[in-house]
Amino acid sequence: MLKIANAKNKIIADMDSVCEKLVAHSHWARKKKNYRILHELCRAEYECGDRDYSFSNLGAEWKRLGDSKAISWDTYIELPQTWAEVTDGILISSLPKKQKNYKLQSSAGKADYEELDLVIGTEIKRRGLPKSARIRINTLHQICKAHHEKGGLNFSFPIIGHDFNNQVARSHSKSNGWGIYSWVTNEWAHATGGTTENPDSVAIELERMEVVNYIDQVFHIHGLLPTNNEIRANALTLRTKRFPHANKSEHAATIYFIRFCFVLWEERFVNKLPEGAHNVFSICDSLFGMHKRIPTAKEVSSLIEKSGIHASIDFNIAEIINNWSRLNFALAIYRYFPKREADELGDGFLWMALHKDFALWQKSANEFMQRTMGPSVAYASRYVIYSFMVDYLLRMKLPSTPKGFLTGC
Repeated sequence: MLKIANAKNKIIADMDSVCEKLVAHSHWARKKKNYRILHELCRAEYECGDRDYSFSNLGAEWKRLGDSKAISWDTYIELPQTWAEVTDGILISSLPKKQKNYKLQSSAGKADYEELDLVIGTEIKRRGLPKSARIRINTLHQICKAHHEKGGLNFSFPIIGHDFNNQVARSHSKSNGWGIYSWVTNEWAHATGGTTENPDSVAIELERMEVVNYIDQVFHIHGLLPTNNEIRANALTLRTKRFPHANKSEHAATIYFIRFCFVLWEERFVNKLPEGAHNVFSICDSLFGMHKRIPTAKEVSSLIEKSGIHASIDFNIAEIINNWSRLNFALAIYRYFPKREADELGDGFLWMALHKDFALWQKSANEFMQRTMGPSVAYASRYVIYSFMVDYLLRMKLPSTPKGFLTGC
């Protein structure tokens, strides 16, 4: 035990001397400081038994502690390279470039254990890895094999990383340096038809599609987009249902997640339109900007002929105009919030003009606002009208025209 301690102390003393020589040959104070920081990180890595001196393991912390975020690892590579040689450690950045661009060797979907043993063993020899790296890679290989024998097909760090860290006595459970061994898990995923995708990434993608589908469902039923609260209440796996007491940052992340789902839904809606419909949408945007009402098929057809794109139009223009007005009305309603209006009259309820039935209410609504004009009632009046139209008529599927609402038909 004493011999081991003495040997360890000698290695540290020798590496202290190496570091001091490098510092002495450095002319800039910043470079001297960066060398000493990197040396301390390498020493800590050796003392805890990991001996992984790669940039993927130490680089982020080194840059955080260093004087400059733009410092180059290659400029200081001599120090971690010496640590790796003296302590039989790992330094993946010292491998030739061609060894980093790894090409999978196993047969896809075959799950041949003997072939995988041969592939992993051959690659270890080809890379000329130090003993500690060989031990870790063989350990990971056996963990992957045991995982697959139990029926496992996900070889990502969250699934097998904890066992790996325990078996190789890594002092932390984080994924630092996991990329050094990723070619092993990639081989197993390739050979077994599995994956190395983080399970949470897969779950997020499923959640995203679930929310997009829910948005589409509400749109087709009500002609509206659901509110954030409705999405939270109805989504099966949305993270806010799993974590109802999310902190402020988690809540903000969920809001951004939902907003991105709306972007995906809008893209999907537009991409389902016939070829050339995007031109009609652009024309409708232009005409609405000029006339503040839904354009007619005749107006759109006239502009199509003038623009010379008539040959690419092979669909019902009236139907595309209807899709344009439904989409833009739903988006306008979703983004509308009376309190944010620039003036007391707001925009004159322009969002009503995007709906063929609500457009008939617009004049009456503006006249009402003129009569009730005043700072104390302007916001409340706009909000009452908005709630009446959206929450009462649309969501309850009541007759939307003034005449239909009054007569009940």
